[in-house]
Amino acid sequence: MRSPAILETLSELDAIIIAEHRAKNTDPFEHAKKLQHQVEHLIEKGVPATNISLVGFSRGGFITAIASSYTLKKARELAADNKANVRNGIDQKLERKQTGKMTVDDVAQEWLKERERNIENPQIPARVYRRDIKAFIGELPVDQVTSIYIT
Repeated sequence: MRSPAILETLSELDAIIIAEHRAKNTDPFEHAKKLQHQVEHLIEKGVPATNISLVGFSRGGFITAIASSYTLKKARELAADNKANVRNGIDQKLERKQTGKMTVDDVAQEWLKERERNIENPQIPARVYRRDIKAFIGELPVDQVTSIYIT
């Protein structure tokens, strides 16, 4: 199954799909670090980790496995930090509420801006977002995004 067919099948799941084509001969470990940073960014913006999935096929499967191991290590570090905050009386949910809620559109615009510098045709994901995602959940606060939106 070629990538467009895979994306078409996944898009039928009523999920937000973020897909990118990597350059030929991309270093898998460097690309995995890039994916790790993208996942961390989503989590920092309030997307629950349980609502994020990395999927890859063939070499992409290898890369997502590496990224997942990096992300698991980072998740353990964040969990330890969160436990320390709780012990110290810091209410992270309250802090997020006081700083204002980000919407899916806020996160998407940041992601699209970053992609402009990293991919050959950034207008493609921008068009997909505008056409298929923004009208449906663009104004949804990130903390309300559930697995029904991202699979």
